[in-house]
Amino acid sequence: NVAAPADAAADYWYFALVAVGDAAGGDGDGGAMLPLADSHVLLGEQRRTFATSFGVIADVLPAGSTNKLINAATALIVVVMQHVQAVGVRAVDCYCYLEHMLYKQLHAAIGKEVTPADFADYMRFHERRLFRDRYAPRAFSYALRRPEHCPEGVVSVEARGGGGAAPQPVHTTVRVRRNVSAPMRFALGAATEVEFTGHHYVHAVVQHTFAGAAPARLSLFARARQFSSFVLCVGTVQSASLFECRAAIVLRNRDELELPLMLEQVPAPKEFRDA
Repeated sequence: NVAAPADAAADYWYFALVAVGDAAGGDGDGGAMLPLADSHVLLGEQRRTFATSFGVIADVLPAGSTNKLINAATALIVVVMQHVQAVGVRAVDCYCYLEHMLYKQLHAAIGKEVTPADFADYMRFHERRLFRDRYAPRAFSYALRRPEHCPEGVVSVEARGGGGAAPQPVHTTVRVRRNVSAPMRFALGAATEVEFTGHHYVHAVVQHTFAGAAPARLSLFARARQFSSFVLCVGTVQSASLFECRAAIVLRNRDELELPLMLEQVPAPKEFRDA
């Protein structure tokens, strides 16, 4: 590549070379790489054009020891810095071309562009092979029922995929404590509290995203069966025995509720240290 400066006071040309070398250290005769001998020839031409440019500057401009602002020393600095800039631009172009070439090869091998949903399916496949059935992530979808009764409805946390796909339950790692004898309570008012017992579930979910892409939107879904009803309470767990109810709704007779969840990502250890 040959580049010319825009400064008319320094009328010169120089040869800017970016060589992508063979990682194996070979001479490139067995592939599409530039042969090592040709690389030496191009580097020699780069040094020659640099020397020619320096000679032209020395003949046209005064020496650097003078008190003039524009002299040979400042012109040499301009030449070197413009050359460094040109080499950097061409290096970035080379890397972008290599990245684009690898992307096209990977796309041709897979047959489509991989999305976060595809990667999540891939991870679920390997999680089934990695974890025992007891610890494997499972879909967040649970039937609501009283003991010895038919289900009153279903509650689930679902993620909406791209392209108008139907929401699907997210897979979570869950810890269950069944038939906990110690009751929990929440307040209906200043003087009234409600106690309740049952199973305790603690869930953790890992969302897969790519750089620059927003994570999937999660929503809490609740559906009541026909001729059935239940009360859905949403809030925070303050202690082992206290539940702070922030909102509640009665669902009955095939009612359906979708509640978007506004979640915050847990910071990485480095982010904790930098905070």
